[in-house]
Amino acid sequence: MASAIPDPAARDLLRRAACLPYGLSLVEFGWLPCAAAVLGVEIGDVTAVRTALADPGARPALVGEYTHAVGLRDADPDAFCRTCTAEGRPPTPGCPVALIREAAARPSGLETLRSADVEVAATAFRVHPFVILGARDWLARREAPGA
Repeated sequence: MASAIPDPAARDLLRRAACLPYGLSLVEFGWLPCAAAVLGVEIGDVTAVRTALADPGARPALVGEYTHAVGLRDADPDAFCRTCTAEGRPPTPGCPVALIREAAARPSGLETLRSADVEVAATAFRVHPFVILGARDWLARREAPGA
């Protein structure tokens, strides 16, 4: 991973991290088993990217890849998530857009997502509280006047 272009596994992991609020921080500083589970990857993949992020020669390309993915996500979250499906990849387990879709399919799911206590909603949907916060942020932006 010392090259200027991230390898496909690193690119995929960073794209998955871009689905999440504070995704790069999760990769870089999160508890390894938690980061791997939330991102839906192996612990070794997180370790490899974390090691590469510590390399001053590789870090700019990796952060650039992450920043690019976040820009795509912010521009059109639904299209960003559809890309996973189009590429044959399951959504990131902690993807807020996937959570919104799941909540919409449940009776009172969107109401629980929007207004239940963060920990209660996280327990109900079996996700990390940050995923609830990310989904709430995306719902607020989607439902904002002029959106």
